[in-house]
Amino acid sequence: MTEPTRARATRTNPAERRDQIVEAAATLLREHSYADITIRMLQDHLGLSKGGVYHHVTSKDDILVLACEQAGHSMLAALAQAQQVEGTARAKLERLVEGHVTVVSKYGGALWAFFSEREKLPADKQKLILKLERDYLRGIVALLREGQASGEVHADVDARLLADALLGMINWYVRWRSPRPADQHRLGTTFARIFAEATFVERPVRGAARR
Repeated sequence: MTEPTRARATRTNPAERRDQIVEAAATLLREHSYADITIRMLQDHLGLSKGGVYHHVTSKDDILVLACEQAGHSMLAALAQAQQVEGTARAKLERLVEGHVTVVSKYGGALWAFFSEREKLPADKQKLILKLERDYLRGIVALLREGQASGEVHADVDARLLADALLGMINWYVRWRSPRPADQHRLGTTFARIFAEATFVERPVRGAARR
């Protein structure tokens, strides 16, 4: 279990304080069940007064929403980095897998809690987080279809199914194994290799059909 972060009440602007709360929320949701988390735990973790926390969150639902929103934005940032990689679709997907392992290792607890508890959250917050998830999935499917169009990815398999298989493989491993930060790069490259060997053809075929 991580040691509590003693945030100083002074010399911290609102944006920095919010970032500290998001980081603490992700840690708590990684180490405890959502049912067990309280605002007081967040206070103790950060070393803040009740007022210092309640300026940003007023319920544990807010803790979950903050962490899930950050998880979604972090995934989209990893996707954007992968899309900017020059070269093959395989190179882009390998970068994406490495980034996904890092994000899910950090925010996985929040994401698992969201999908089990989301009915308790305000509808607008549910829609926002689900939109982030959909945008991320669409981006992965687009990368896979790019690979199918270039002949790198098997064209006879639905790209959405491949995307679901990739995310499922990584998410469940991270959920049950809780890899240490030092292992995340190795896991990312390993998963990328496993997925690539099952998904990519040995030699690109020109004029492959787009699905």
